[in-house]
This record gives sequence, structure tokens and C-alpha cells, in this order.
Amino acid sequence: MEKQACDFLRARLCLTAFSAPCLLGACAINGSKTDPLEPLNRGIYKFNDAADKAVVKPVAQAYKAVTPTPVRTAVGNFFSNLETCW
Repeated sequence: MEKQACDFLRARLCLTAFSAPCLLGACAINGSKTDPLEPLNRGIYKFNDAADKAVVKPVAQAYKAVTPTPVRTAVGNFFSNLETCW
């Protein structure tokens, strides 16, 4: 019985090892097609990156520096409770 289980596991491992590259190949991007929204996506990314560096990160750092830990925990719990409703 033990040999049969070992043979079964070996066959399953081989099947997985040989089928995984075939399945992952289906995820490959076709180089001949281009994304028509790529220029828009790049512009939005640049804007978000600049806004993050100029506004969001400094505000977050100031909030962390000024606000005591128990208050930050309470605010985090409040928003976590709001998420629970959804």
C-alpha cells in the first residue's frame, strides 16, 4: 500500500511540474499588442507619485509625529469598525 501511495505522489508531482509551465505560459503578454490606455495610465501614475511625495507622505509623517500612540490606535479602531459594516 505504501508503494502505491508513493507512486501516486510521484506521478502527481511530475504532472504538476510539467503542467505548471504550460499553464503559466498562457499568462504571458503578447508583445505585438499594445495597451491603448498606456499613455493615460503613465500620466495618472506620475500624478499620483508626485502627489504622494508632495502631500500625502508629509501629512502622514506629521500626523505620526504629533499624534500620541493611543489616539492613533483609537482612530485606527474607528475606521476598522467602519469597514466592518461593509
